[in-house]
Amino acid sequence: VGHKSGLARSTPVAMLNSGGRGRIIGTFGPVGWVKNLRAAHAATVTAKGRSQQVSAHELSSSEAAAFFGEILTPFVKRVPLGRLLLRFLGASDMLNDPANAALRYPVFELVPAVSGGDRARSGAARTE
Repeated sequence: VGHKSGLARSTPVAMLNSGGRGRIIGTFGPVGWVKNLRAAHAATVTAKGRSQQVSAHELSSSEAAAFFGEILTPFVKRVPLGRLLLRFLGASDMLNDPANAALRYPVFELVPAVSGGDRARSGAARTE
């Protein structure tokens, strides 16, 4: 939901699922969808034709740095052209300098919205 307009918005994003936790990175910094997610703390995620309400938690810079170093870097090294893609996006520092990258790129953990505020597992690829 737009943080100013209150209207539903749709943005394609890439989600990395690891250890039952889904995370998305604001590779271009605090752009519109990042501001919207920060304000709403929730989204609707649609993947393979299925939609799910999720809650969003922005990782602290230390949590984001750990994510970049411990989860993203090994994943990118396994993906053909993964390093090239990050270089193309201007985000190679996620691999080379996770602590500094964590100050530039917001990372959100998305978990299915469960009544009672419980946190569960997630998997998805589009926020609305």
